[in-house]
Amino acid sequence: MSSTLKAPFPYFGGKSAVADLVWERLGNPDNYVEPFAGSIATLLRRPEPGRIETINDRNHFVTNFWRAVKLAPDRLAAFADHPVNEADLHARHDWLMRSKESAAFRDRMIREPDYFDSKIAGWWVWGQCCWIGGGWCDDHGETSDGGRKKQMPVCDGRIGKGVNSQSKQVPDLAGDSGAFGRGVNSSAGMNRNKLPLLNSNFDQAGTGIHQKRPLLDTGEHRGVVGLGRHQLGDAFDVGRGVNSNKHAGTCRERLDWLQEWIGRLSDRLRLVRVCYGHWSRICDSKTTMDRLGLTGAFVDPPYAKSIERVQALIRGEDVGPVTASNRANELYAGDKTQDIDALVAEVNRWCQKWGRHSKVRIALCGYEGEHDNLVADHGWTVEAWKAQGGYANRNENNQNNKRERIWFSPACIHPSQGGYLF
Repeated sequence: MSSTLKAPFPYFGGKSAVADLVWERLGNPDNYVEPFAGSIATLLRRPEPGRIETINDRNHFVTNFWRAVKLAPDRLAAFADHPVNEADLHARHDWLMRSKESAAFRDRMIREPDYFDSKIAGWWVWGQCCWIGGGWCDDHGETSDGGRKKQMPVCDGRIGKGVNSQSKQVPDLAGDSGAFGRGVNSSAGMNRNKLPLLNSNFDQAGTGIHQKRPLLDTGEHRGVVGLGRHQLGDAFDVGRGVNSNKHAGTCRERLDWLQEWIGRLSDRLRLVRVCYGHWSRICDSKTTMDRLGLTGAFVDPPYAKSIERVQALIRGEDVGPVTASNRANELYAGDKTQDIDALVAEVNRWCQKWGRHSKVRIALCGYEGEHDNLVADHGWTVEAWKAQGGYANRNENNQNNKRERIWFSPACIHPSQGGYLF
């Protein structure tokens, strides 16, 4: 099951491509922690479920989704089962970000450790699969008058730029008569807020979530859940995640298929503890790290904005006030600086502390150069790998996918030791 089960949504920075390498190095720990959970791709590819497993994410929508998967899978599937409709996408995005109900939901997520909302989980995962690019349900702070900035999809011409507009505008139906057509199919006005591009020059059904290409999988099991989730940069047909699987021909078949998928995820998460808050809550005490036997930690924080600044912070140097480029709004509740580099440096210091324990195995993700002090000064090893697909790596000229690294603490299994496979 672990080799095929996946989250029913695409996620920026998912590590499914490298999860098998991680488990070769972590082995089969009694206690497993994943403090930056996201799509929990690494946990879902674990060869065998562990004795104690804990995941955490600071994003309340992500945490709420995994709680709903665990506790109300059928109800979640019913809310996630919805046709792709951009009018609904706009409306649900506004409701999830700015309604009174959504504000109450966020408050309860903070105050009640086992609270969840199936409707919000279903609407969120549906939109995550419809949205082109990053920014679905991301809140980028307040406007000058105290209101909230609005984010809506922008799919300009052949590129598809995600969420770049702060105002909600009516599509320009006059357009031009270029190669992509008029109105919703025009590539003119790169700063306009337009509907998704529905046609193309490549004899396909469209681009983005509507593009039609051959499936990678063949045979009688084409399109079923266990054989892969179709993503924006991969081979897919009608959509991604909960909107995929064109072989489910009726509404009843689609709901049954989705309930089966989420039901299997619910079974896998039955004994997994799902936490919401600062990452260190689940992995920085003797109770969570020392007293539960061999501990494995997969740590995948946001990547640094400035490697030089991170290294200076690790050395304890004064780097001055945080710049705008290093901020991430609502990175953590109560964190007034919202400094991504400071978070990366904090994770590095945690790795120095726990990486020296003989019964703690840590796999740390980042870009080349972020954590090289762990190798030079603390006996860690580092593996290079190339990310495939995903939002960040669609461009063949993107060099970031070649900068991916995983650092392993000294207690991790080295390939030369052998005996690490299950």
